Amino acid sequence: MIKPADARRPDDPDAAGATHAGPVSSGPAAPPQPYGDTFSGSRTRLDTPSPWAELPAETRQGIGIDAVRRAFRHRETPLPAPHRPGIRDAAVLLVLFEEADEARVVLTERSGTVSTHRGEIAFPGGVCDAGETSVQAALREAWEEIGLVPGSVELLGELDSQAAELTKFQITPVVGLVAARPVLVVNHSEVQDVFDVALAELMADGVYREELWVAPDGRYMVPFFDLSGRSAWGVTAAMLHELLKVVTGGGHDDRPQSPAMGASVRNAQ
Repeated sequence: MIKPADARRPDDPDAAGATHAGPVSSGPAAPPQPYGDTFSGSRTRLDTPSPWAELPAETRQGIGIDAVRRAFRHRETPLPAPHRPGIRDAAVLLVLFEEADEARVVLTERSGTVSTHRGEIAFPGGVCDAGETSVQAALREAWEEIGLVPGSVELLGELDSQAAELTKFQITPVVGLVAARPVLVVNHSEVQDVFDVALAELMADGVYREELWVAPDGRYMVPFFDLSGRSAWGVTAAMLHELLKVVTGGGHDDRPQSPAMGASVRNAQ
């Protein structure tokens, strides 16, 4: 989902007819910049449409838990990613519930005291312990970080794994449902806040965007979801993007997948 910019498609910035929206804002009024401590290249916001821009508005609304369950029931299980030396396995939990006939997904804001990705939007998750499966690790981490009871989760399946190249993780997103809005207990040593957003809100006009990042080692397309003063970006945004593809049928976007630059995963180094 975060892809080298030489993976051309019609709406790439250097392809015919594509335009830049201009540099990303900076200064006292600008939002915090991702990887501000390690990324020293340029960032440009692009005029690319969202992957679901052509879907009718009614198709993007009223997506309930039953629709999510059906979508995963008919989805093939992704192939496991091959193990690479020096890359650690991690897992995150995308947990959804229904409220007012809309499926909502739980997100966290990482604390300011964790070792990496301070204050970023993420899913509960972290490193797989020795002998743990991705499902076991995702459920354990969700219990440790936000107090989500593992037995309350109906497991649906997994999304494609994401490679976080800067932090050397291979991250498996595990998707599950709970019967109602969960009562959560936040572990503030790891999580500053926990919140949720409707899938319909994620697909609203103006929420999804992409940036072109130019670094010494290459040029990358980086996805963002702007959520009421917070931005989910990078691997977290890539996982949200794939979740939306699954529940809406997936036929509206054929953008290529490729290794991601970063990850919102606890203990990433």
